[in-house]
Amino acid sequence: MKNTIKVILFLIFISLQSWVKADDVRDFQIEGMSVGDSLLDFYPKNKLKKDYFYNSKKWASISLADKNFITYEGFQAHVKSEDQNYIIGHIEGMIIYDKNIEDCYSKQKEIILELDVLFKSSKKTEQNKTHSADYNSSTRGTYYRLNSGDLISVTCYDWSDNNKNNFVDKLGVSIITKEFMEWINIEAYK
Repeated sequence: MKNTIKVILFLIFISLQSWVKADDVRDFQIEGMSVGDSLLDFYPKNKLKKDYFYNSKKWASISLADKNFITYEGFQAHVKSEDQNYIIGHIEGMIIYDKNIEDCYSKQKEIILELDVLFKSSKKTEQNKTHSADYNSSTRGTYYRLNSGDLISVTCYDWSDNNKNNFVDKLGVSIITKEFMEWINIEAYK
């Protein structure tokens, strides 16, 4: 009887641990990378070119295509500009849907069904809006806000043909720290 109770308590403990971990943004990965990781663990520094699309230069954007990826065609990550360790504060896996936004929406629905299961304890919101980098473009996103304030998002970007950065339509699945999200919402475009 004692052994049966121990086994039951152990199983309850294991299942509670799994549930708690599902709410930790660092357990969610894009091609093996997550927030808090160093990009230098995956790529040599000479392949990581920092770009600055924002008015604030606190964070730098790094984008790479990678033919070895399984799910995505490439990624965009953000690291603090002065951080020599290239610690990821945001990472987005990308699939290009240039001039084919309807296929993006279909893939987005598939991913949302999977994330609904993984992040059922999070606050889920949906939003359609213009993008602050180009007010003639639109985004359609689903967001999972975790208890930590970190965020998982699945967004289709429908860029205008004449956007100043020459962005192309894409699907982005992102892992975003609370710190980066506050910067992008408050400071990045001011």
